Amino acid sequence: MQRLQNLDDELIQTLSDSTEVIHIISAFELDTATKQKITLSIHKVINNSAKVDYKVSSDLLCGISLETSGYQVGWNIEEHLQQLDQHLVKILDKESEAND
Repeated sequence: MQRLQNLDDELIQTLSDSTEVIHIISAFELDTATKQKITLSIHKVINNSAKVDYKVSSDLLCGISLETSGYQVGWNIEEHLQQLDQHLVKILDKESEAND
């Protein structure tokens, strides 16, 4: 829920203006209480009348993804691994440039 509250204002406005359903995709089945907390956070942060749909997908390694209107916000291991990979590539590029 914290990550949802930390979205930049421009993305929040874009998502707020959308009439698309917000899909919450998880690597595992969410219990009712968790779904209610997520839906409440979406209504509070993005749009009070947003329709929220929940799905389970084995494509996620672990975690949750919010998808709507061509946007995706992830809270999953795959996203963290991609960020780590990008960070390592930058470090290696800087090291390579320093050694040239």
